[in-house]
Amino acid sequence: MAESIKAKVITLAQGDPFLTVDELSERSGTTSRYVRTILSEAGLSLNKLRRQYARRLEKRLGEEAGNEPEQITAELEIIRITGKEVHSSLSPWGAEEKLFQLSALGRRGDLLVYEQIVTPTSVTVCPDYINLRQLLPNGGELTVGEQKIEVVRGSSLNPLLALAQSEPVFRLSSVLLAQGEIAALERLWFGLEGVSLHWSRQETELKVHHTG
Repeated sequence: MAESIKAKVITLAQGDPFLTVDELSERSGTTSRYVRTILSEAGLSLNKLRRQYARRLEKRLGEEAGNEPEQITAELEIIRITGKEVHSSLSPWGAEEKLFQLSALGRRGDLLVYEQIVTPTSVTVCPDYINLRQLLPNGGELTVGEQKIEVVRGSSLNPLLALAQSEPVFRLSSVLLAQGEIAALERLWFGLEGVSLHWSRQETELKVHHTG
């Protein structure tokens, strides 16, 4: 039995390295501690597997997309930009304000997303982050202000999201607040198929769910 669980954990981790340890344990029917033991004994690192997965996607992006107008990477990238480079109506920053831009391919549950966060504050990179919000100061205490969702056609991100170039994608922009003050602008790109959007009076944030 232990061997079958071990094989399942390794297969799941190699097939989808964006799964967390807790998700791997739930899908394998074992504990998070045992998942870590299996990965360690097999010489596997989720972060290393994610980098390998990202490089494969980047290679495919280069092969399929040709000369893209934007530099897009699947791995976490942090660059310095100015306010004039933030092309969003929700941007609160002046044209010359210095900002950090974080970008990476990730997952929200079973949904593959390309996420981007722009913020004037410095960030802390931790190895086991689940989404880019966690890299912001007080990442677990952020609330969501104004949101905007758009349908984008012919996005240069389509190959990275494993979508045909003709398929439209959603772009969800959210203003992130810390103690009522604007802390960051978050943007998510994801495919339309199998996606449902939920909003309620109890939870003001628009939630994205993958329905399969």
